[in-house]
Amino acid sequence: MSAFVPRSWRDGAPDQEFPPPWRAIVTRHVPYARRLTPDQRAVLERHIRVFLEKKYFEGAGGLRLHDVHRVTIAAHAALLMLGGN
Repeated sequence: MSAFVPRSWRDGAPDQEFPPPWRAIVTRHVPYARRLTPDQRAVLERHIRVFLEKKYFEGAGGLRLHDVHRVTIAAHAALLMLGGN
């Protein structure tokens, strides 16, 4: 794992199963994620869960955010953390 990933992100990741609805969101809205190996996908999902636990989302101008928004944003951020994994 990259040295640039904060320790709290590496150590604080939950061990729960990645929710199937979230996996469908990632598959549909993050095309690059489809090209990952199963190991890379597992790391990506771990990063997504941690990101969603640690970050607060607020819609601007009255926009109501749903899981599709939060998970897609988290997945794109998590892709940046994959590094050489």
